[in-house]
Amino acid sequence: MIWKGEKSGKYSVKSAYKICVSEITDNSHMHVHDQWNLIWKLKVPPKIKNFLWRVCRGCFPTWAHLSSRGVSFPLDYVQCSNNYEDSIHILIECPKVVQVWREANLWDTIDKLLQQDYEIHALIFNFLQNFSTRHCALMATIMWSLWKSRNMKLWQQ
Repeated sequence: MIWKGEKSGKYSVKSAYKICVSEITDNSHMHVHDQWNLIWKLKVPPKIKNFLWRVCRGCFPTWAHLSSRGVSFPLDYVQCSNNYEDSIHILIECPKVVQVWREANLWDTIDKLLQQDYEIHALIFNFLQNFSTRHCALMATIMWSLWKSRNMKLWQQ
């Protein structure tokens, strides 16, 4: 007998699990073809690469994402008076965040990309594909810093 789930032809629980998951769940939204290497090749610390990967995969713990999973949370966003917190708001659209992007001289670029792609993963990949290594590392580091700042304000006042 030959198991088609493995190149070697031998059965494994891991390969059976992968086949079951691919048939049962629709994970097409998680497939961004040939672009993940743009994140992993960035000249930034691994924690920032992991952060960007989580944002792009849609497993970023914003209040909008957590509420869709049944987790309760305070209604106000910690950085401004907005009562809805998603990835775009935390990392791009919050008025305090826009000011950070302006001071980094990246707001005009990000605003143009935002008009093309309103989804955070599309915006990030578009930026990574079209700008210099230095600008990409700066963008990733600023996004991570914004997230860290938000968490420090939320958890440590």
